[in-house]
Amino acid sequence: MNLYSYTLSDDNTMEVINLFNNPVLFTTKRIKPSAIPNGYFRYEVRGDFQNNFEPYEISRGPILSNFLGTIISNKPIQFPIIKKVNKTNLLLNENDWKFTNTDAFINEYLLDHPINMIPLNSSKLNRKAV
Repeated sequence: MNLYSYTLSDDNTMEVINLFNNPVLFTTKRIKPSAIPNGYFRYEVRGDFQNNFEPYEISRGPILSNFLGTIISNKPIQFPIIKKVNKTNLLLNENDWKFTNTDAFINEYLLDHPINMIPLNSSKLNRKAV
């Protein structure tokens, strides 16, 4: 089964959210990894369906249950290292994610937010990982 069927084009709009106080793009669709512009970062979001569909967890890999959406970011998300093992998931706190009620075209976001290798959450490395 192929989970990823959605591709991007310049006329696609996505919701702008603030993740760790940085603007990123969010969609409720599963975006093909190959569709992400070179140098940008793609993450999947798990929702807490017992808590009003709130974003609960960010993952590098596919989320198979409670999939909420996909994030595109110009910055990487730094995942915790626990016992010398890089974790692939990061649990969110309620202040980590803020909806902005604005949309942006993909190409606008790429122009306004060039690639930046400083992690979004570099000051939050003591976070829980799963």
